Amino acid sequence: MRKWSFLILAQNKTFLLLFFITINLFFRLIYIGGESIFEDEAFSLYSSQQPLDKLLKILSQDRNPPLYFTLLHYWIRIGGIDSGWAKGLSVIFATGAAVFIFLIAWDFSGRLAAIIVSALFLTSGVVFTYSHEIRAFALSSLLCSASFYVYFRMVARAGIKHIFILGFLNACLLYSHFVTVFIPFAQGVGILLFVKENRQSFRILTGSFIITFLLFIPHIAIVISNVPKAGHFWLSKPDLKDLFYVFQTLSGTMKVFQLHVLFILAFIVILLFDRTHKIVKESFNYKVYLVLVLWYLVPVLGDYFVAQYTPVFRLKYLYYTTGGLFLLIAFIPGSLRIGWYFKLLITVILLYYPVRWINLRPDVTEDWKSFVPKVMEIKTEAIPVLISAHYKKIDFAYYYNKDIFRDYKNIISRLSSERIFCLGDSSGMAKVDLKETYMLIFVNSHNKGLDKDSTIHKNLLSQGFRESYRYGRWDVKMIVYRRNADFFKTHYAVISSDKFNNCQGWMKETLVNPVNHDTALYFYNGMEIEGDCGKQSAITNVMVKSGNFACRSGKDSPYGIGLLLKTDRLDGRRVIMYSADIFPEAKTYASLVISLEKEGKSLFRKDYRITDILAPGEWGKLELETVLPETYPEGSEIRIYIWNREEPAVYSDNIDIMFCY
Repeated sequence: MRKWSFLILAQNKTFLLLFFITINLFFRLIYIGGESIFEDEAFSLYSSQQPLDKLLKILSQDRNPPLYFTLLHYWIRIGGIDSGWAKGLSVIFATGAAVFIFLIAWDFSGRLAAIIVSALFLTSGVVFTYSHEIRAFALSSLLCSASFYVYFRMVARAGIKHIFILGFLNACLLYSHFVTVFIPFAQGVGILLFVKENRQSFRILTGSFIITFLLFIPHIAIVISNVPKAGHFWLSKPDLKDLFYVFQTLSGTMKVFQLHVLFILAFIVILLFDRTHKIVKESFNYKVYLVLVLWYLVPVLGDYFVAQYTPVFRLKYLYYTTGGLFLLIAFIPGSLRIGWYFKLLITVILLYYPVRWINLRPDVTEDWKSFVPKVMEIKTEAIPVLISAHYKKIDFAYYYNKDIFRDYKNIISRLSSERIFCLGDSSGMAKVDLKETYMLIFVNSHNKGLDKDSTIHKNLLSQGFRESYRYGRWDVKMIVYRRNADFFKTHYAVISSDKFNNCQGWMKETLVNPVNHDTALYFYNGMEIEGDCGKQSAITNVMVKSGNFACRSGKDSPYGIGLLLKTDRLDGRRVIMYSADIFPEAKTYASLVISLEKEGKSLFRKDYRITDILAPGEWGKLELETVLPETYPEGSEIRIYIWNREEPAVYSDNIDIMFCY
């Protein structure tokens, strides 16, 4: 009775291919629904949801070829604009590329090479990232792999059908991404290796190039009109460091890159000595191996050269070369006359780091999925949102309100109606009325090229705003701006006023915003302590900003006058706005301390060294803002004071402390 074990099945080409198709789909789809769209993915979704004629008109004035966007257009019509569904199209393309790479390895180097190249492709971080991206890169990888599969079959047995198939595939390749133009060039150089033994393949390849050219003629004028010009495009001319980065990252990490280089160089040495030592199998075709070298090197080096004149050099543009790289590596153990244990050892070495470092949730540079809800937690009708760069409106809208995202004709007006404004620089601030605004949210992403001089930030400062706190990572940040205490005092109504710990001079007011009805707690101390409280050791009339007295912090009275407040009085208010007139006699280690404590144990503490902010020897306004942690235990208390245990002394007067939401 025949025993159908996995090992027996693993020798079957169809079974292995189906196994790797299944495992590719499983690992690439398992977390895809939880990933955020990032970078240009929002543009892909936003554009492709529109009618096809409008989409093609947009692309005629853009640097993106139309094939992927057209396919995505129909894919969206089937399943909608859900990010997981849209990313699934790229997963299908990447899995298709894995199929053709597997077939090339099996046909020219055997089962072991097919297994190794499939494992390398499956565990590659670069492949994993771009097989999830809603962009054309996975499609380019599929078409490139399919093109080389047909190319190698043509070299083995040329037929007329290859003219049309290869011509069509290479035309589709150019319509997927323009930088893939180096693949036909590599194939053209590679065919010279086979001319003597197969002149027919040269004629067929030439014919396929003619078909590719004829099919691409309608788009040539668009390509020429949209070629990026150096100095007028966001990418810059690459240097050797950029070139090395691309080579390293295509392999994965520095260690893996070094390992790949070592194995390829060692194999070249083996080939040089093969005539006398017969280390390589007779079935090994060195011409095919050289074509794989061209597949890997020509696009990277060619794009690097072209990018010296027009800036088009980026890792993702060259992702399709990974097929050539992984085949170069996989061919090595399968082509050597060595025992199975040596082959197993080489396989383990090649796969150890890629398998160990596999990441099923690749990092993204813009996590809009988790970022936008953080903005929505803060935003109210009274709190506007400024977005810069202006084109990031579609990224924001996708997670803010998909109905707005779908309404591509009115997206700007609909966002504006909800006080969400898209800016390039401060020139767009004129359309934003901030007169009665006490707080705003600035979404900062990709705006360095548009607002190099931070004009938006400077404009907000000139209107009395100051930065409160930041949230975000990589290239998406939320900066919350608030008006200073003077704005609160002039725009908020006082609903109650009383003395608070008045033997230290504090007055307390409860303020309300008439627009959104938020309340704030306001504490003021002018150091004018009433006579029946007795003289405080820190109170002096030696150095005064206004009135009769000020507070002196020094060796004899290091704490001075401070505010102590139970946190249950805050009622959830987390923002502390501090303002005071300060006179440091000289350079000092004196600090403003804001401390959250319970039973003498510090839970949260901020120390601001005064002379790092203010110039010594003169009165200055110390204005700071601190945000307390979201949670802290009941019974905690806030302490705010100036600490100075040494001379020279620090004098403080007219302290304002505001607690708000």
